[in-house]
Amino acid sequence: MRSNCMRRLSKQGYRPAGNGRPEGAGCYCYINNALRKYLEVLAKNYPYVIIDNEAGLEHLSRRTTQDVDILLVVSDYSANGVRAAKRIGELADELQLRVGSRYLIINGAPEPLAAHFTEEVQKAGMPVIGVIPVDDLLPQFEREEKPLTTLRMFRQQ
Repeated sequence: MRSNCMRRLSKQGYRPAGNGRPEGAGCYCYINNALRKYLEVLAKNYPYVIIDNEAGLEHLSRRTTQDVDILLVVSDYSANGVRAAKRIGELADELQLRVGSRYLIINGAPEPLAAHFTEEVQKAGMPVIGVIPVDDLLPQFEREEKPLTTLRMFRQQ
């Protein structure tokens, strides 16, 4: 499914690139340095570079990106998810990464958001830039490999 997405993006003029992994056990040093250099070149040749990382803190601690205009952190609809998002912001500060703006996107949330959840978001210190509503069909679509663009939330637009 990811390769189909990459092909479609390429046809639309985007140049997607995947992250590499080391061969066997060992250090990521070589691939991290290569990725860091490649991103520097890309940033000079494109008006926008979007990096979609896997969940977790590793991509920050590997310091593959130093200058970030906008950091979008996606969290599920849970207090633990928002706390992890806050930790991502704190780690960026600890590593002295240059981050312009930070925003939070909440995935799989009902409308309206519960008061206790909103309080947790406020503690995180990142404004919510978007909420992706919960959709009961999503798990079924993933199992059946149907395009997500046919979900209810896209049909309403």
